[in-house]
Amino acid sequence: GNSRSIAKELSRIVERFSMAARCIISSFYPSAILTARRFCRGVPTSLIYSTSLKEEHPIQHLAARGLSNAPILKPQWQTALKTLEHRGGAGKPIIPWTINEASIAERCLELGAEGIISDDPIAVIQ
Repeated sequence: GNSRSIAKELSRIVERFSMAARCIISSFYPSAILTARRFCRGVPTSLIYSTSLKEEHPIQHLAARGLSNAPILKPQWQTALKTLEHRGGAGKPIIPWTINEASIAERCLELGAEGIISDDPIAVIQ
């Protein structure tokens, strides 16, 4: 249905603007990731997730991570810090969200995060 048509349009846009090497398809929904992979071959995908899903719905959390099998992880920043502190930069790339404080951004990057997601990048870099 709808995710197929979105994925088809996304694939058309990525191809039209030669963006495959410059973007990551991300979603909170594993099924959207799987659908996007079918239509946007070669474009990296990422599952966005939070600690609340893990704590409130542990079975859905495990299913989501397993179903998407995303090569890049985008956990909420609190989860990212714990993961990075525990394992360092080993494993799948991590890009935490939503970081709006420079000290948190610096800590995540020092620990091996590939990048960060922010609502206020100006505040983070100042």
